[in-house]
Amino acid sequence: MKDYEKKRFKRNLMFCALVILFYVIIVNLRSLVQFGLSVLSLFSPLLIGIILALLLNKPTKSFERFFRFLNRKSKLKLKLSEKVITFISLTLTYILAILLLYFVGYGVAPAVTESFHNIKGSIETYYPRALSYLESFGLDTTDLRALIDKIDISEIWKTLTSNANKILDTALSTVNGVISVITNIVSAIIFSIYLLANRRNLVRQGNKLLTVYLPQKIAKKTVYVGRIIVNTFSNFITGQCLEAVILGVICFIAMSIFRFPYAVVISVIIAVTAIIPYVGALVGGAVGAVLIFMQSPMRALLFVVMFIVIQQLENHLIYPRVVGTSIGLPPIWTFAAVIIGGAVYGVVGMLIFIPMASIVYTLIKNDVAAKLSSQKNDEAAPKEDKPSEPQPNTIENG
Repeated sequence: MKDYEKKRFKRNLMFCALVILFYVIIVNLRSLVQFGLSVLSLFSPLLIGIILALLLNKPTKSFERFFRFLNRKSKLKLKLSEKVITFISLTLTYILAILLLYFVGYGVAPAVTESFHNIKGSIETYYPRALSYLESFGLDTTDLRALIDKIDISEIWKTLTSNANKILDTALSTVNGVISVITNIVSAIIFSIYLLANRRNLVRQGNKLLTVYLPQKIAKKTVYVGRIIVNTFSNFITGQCLEAVILGVICFIAMSIFRFPYAVVISVIIAVTAIIPYVGALVGGAVGAVLIFMQSPMRALLFVVMFIVIQQLENHLIYPRVVGTSIGLPPIWTFAAVIIGGAVYGVVGMLIFIPMASIVYTLIKNDVAAKLSSQKNDEAAPKEDKPSEPQPNTIENG
């Protein structure tokens, strides 16, 4: 009886400690996240390299599967070894990434810059027309006119040009910082190549270390959790980036067909913001509607209709096939993760909290499913027949 009381006391004490720890974490969540990010910033090249490796992991695997398929179907005696397949796959993956960056830098960036110059002229030319359009519906635009009149774009431009020397001095003083950033990026790329090229060896080495230094049950659990973490982050980063690019391209094609203004810059804004699920694309669409509204309120309304149609197609056709259930998180929890992450650390928090929430959700869901399955198996197992108690013999007198 005393042993039972001791075990019960320990369980209650452990439960109270967990509740207190959970409360402390929730209260100091922002500080803890900031501390964690500050620590991670010290290892930023390694962190960027890990993110690049997770982003390029799927394309590399796709190339490897393709070359293994060619190996099986090839009638030649000379077969490609695994090292050669890995080398070719990595080379093709990074060539595609460089070509994509080249396209963005030399194809999209100039068009975006030109669009911003056109936007500047449109604001000066069309905003009185937009205000008049609002006034035609009986809206009071006095405060809005006063606010816009205070903004003198020409004066802002003069200020920038007059302070060109100071801006140049500031730019020169940041050369060391730029060099440091370039060094970090190069180091991150090299580290990502190393991770992708040696990922199988790293996994084997990690498994050996866990098997040697941890009990077997804990080692298996650690490998299981690590696999979920890697797969979740890889699927999320790759899926969201691909889905954002597809959405941006569709918006650009649709805007070009219907001859909406600022097609390039609005499509780029939508693609960048669409990396954040649910909320991001809506923000990009709202920015696009405001930019078009400065030129033509009616075309802005048509753009909103077009964007809603594209969003519905994207949510029901593209997103399930590109991202699908890869992160394994229902929409309501994804939305909650976006809100909590944004409140804690802005856009970065949104991007980090979604895969983190998916990992926690997957672990809990699998654990609950395993326990329910175990309970059903216990209930379905045949119970041992207990020996029947002997019945007392009754002697009837008669």
